[in-house]
Amino acid sequence: MSLHFQPLHFCWAALHPRPRGVVVFLGGAFFGTFPTVFYRRFLSLLHAQRYSVVALPFRFSFRHWSIALSLVAYQDELRRELAELAIRLGHSPEPYIDWRPFTWIGHSLGCKYLTLLELLSDLELDGLQRSLADCVGADQARRLIAALSSEPLDHQSLHNQPTLLLDPVMADLADAVPLPWLQKLLAHWVRVLPSRSESFCIVENSPLFHLTSIAGFGSQLAAGTVASFVRLLGPRLRHLIQLEPRDHLAIMGFGHTDLEVVAAVSDWLSQEPAWHSPGG
Repeated sequence: MSLHFQPLHFCWAALHPRPRGVVVFLGGAFFGTFPTVFYRRFLSLLHAQRYSVVALPFRFSFRHWSIALSLVAYQDELRRELAELAIRLGHSPEPYIDWRPFTWIGHSLGCKYLTLLELLSDLELDGLQRSLADCVGADQARRLIAALSSEPLDHQSLHNQPTLLLDPVMADLADAVPLPWLQKLLAHWVRVLPSRSESFCIVENSPLFHLTSIAGFGSQLAAGTVASFVRLLGPRLRHLIQLEPRDHLAIMGFGHTDLEVVAAVSDWLSQEPAWHSPGG
């Protein structure tokens, strides 16, 4: 069946009438701002394999915590919107009532937001505050915990929801602004929060990430991030998929999409616990 995205409050959704599961996708900087355009073929191939697809537009910011916190706050609303959309389309709302069928896929810098979302899903807020304080300082940790304390984390967390990071990038100012002269100018007023080193520090201290998998494209842009994740997560890393070297933008479709990447994603999805719709 053809892919048709419906606009929701903060995202786009293409529902399958009998889904095997729900894939929530967040792409990289710039291209991920228009995921239904630049990632359309990749998402359409997943939809053709009976997945409902949710495309979250990438929002550029130097304050990555604020984006992650907004994703935390949006999850309950997203679930309700999907169930309501399913009813309007004449589909069963059951796949969207809870998070059983959900998996999360990120690409490039979108993986950083999913990583922070995972970190903020720790239900033990006291332990999370100590972990954050060791890496980002007590003041920043207190502000984050205060923002989280108003959210029903048992509904908002990524608990039992697998995540796949496609050629992940954990950006600093140098990654976000590639021009050296502009980096020096902005460095006096702008700081990426959390920084690359702070992000990896929190990942290392976190008890989470047991359902996180990584697919590395062998690209120069993401090689350091992939290596750091593998080292820090160790046995916590669920799957490591090392593809033959290819372009960092391999899953984007300008008339073609790298089908080996699509096959790797499909294989990964088939290994994760599947939710089966009635009669499906």
